[in-house]
Amino acid sequence: MHSVKFLSPNLKFNNNKVYYLQFNELNNNNYKENNYFLSLDDIKIEDSLLFNNINIFYKLIFTEFDDNIMIELTYDDNVDKKTILKYVYYIQEKIKKIKNENIDEYHTKYENEFMKYENNILLEC
Repeated sequence: MHSVKFLSPNLKFNNNKVYYLQFNELNNNNYKENNYFLSLDDIKIEDSLLFNNINIFYKLIFTEFDDNIMIELTYDDNVDKKTILKYVYYIQEKIKKIKNENIDEYHTKYENEFMKYENNILLEC
């Protein structure tokens, strides 16, 4: 089993709500006014999903000192950072309740933008 954590640039947590920021909004400090959010009650904090025949377990981790969210992933195969980023993107879209058939289309559209965040991956032993 392999496990990594990813500091999500797109997900923020505030007042029991998870906000999803678009890439052009990442530096916007007043995201609470302008963005899509889900109540914490509507989100599975821990879950698993099947992605390209690989079972991925994930858990959202909320920090106490800021509004950042980390996504902890556990999976069987040894994969590169690009694949980990694809997993994380898929998880974030599932949290937003995006349908499976649209996720690949969105990933293709935003893949280059999302790849900029490969340094947000914290590898664990």
